[in-house]
Amino acid sequence: MRVLTTLRKLIRLIYILNFIVFIAIFIVMLATLFFGIGNIDILDNETLSTFSKTELGILGFMFLLLYAGYLYTLYIFKDLVYNLEPENLFTELQSTYLLRIGKLIIGLTLAEIGFKFLFDIFYQQEVKIGFQLEGLFQNTLFTICIGLFFIFLSEIFKIAGKLKQENQLTI
Repeated sequence: MRVLTTLRKLIRLIYILNFIVFIAIFIVMLATLFFGIGNIDILDNETLSTFSKTELGILGFMFLLLYAGYLYTLYIFKDLVYNLEPENLFTELQSTYLLRIGKLIIGLTLAEIGFKFLFDIFYQQEVKIGFQLEGLFQNTLFTICIGLFFIFLSEIFKIAGKLKQENQLTI
């Protein structure tokens, strides 16, 4: 169970670091939009520098919304890993966590695609349709496959939980 302990510590560290980054981005966004601390050239992008504060606020809100969704998914994953014990496997809670993680991964990936599509239409006046092969984990289809795999694992956990319960009743 050494691997499980290491995994728990690593996931907790990743969650804490991502939460700190989320808070930092939120504070910087508030400071930039509402308190006029815009002289700091955080965004070195010609397209973003032409936006008004309202447009930057909308983009920042969409980014924070996606980031909060990913953070929530990581939180559920952390809870799932902490709930996994050799003597406590295939519970309804674990199946629910797996299903929720899968749905969140798929939903957030589709929302990210939608936000990028709307951004391209409204601010760059062009529509790009393509397939990126940057890396395995930057691939949208692979990310959706991971979400579907979590949903599949949820179904397996439900079936295994029923079989485990039936097995305990027959003994």
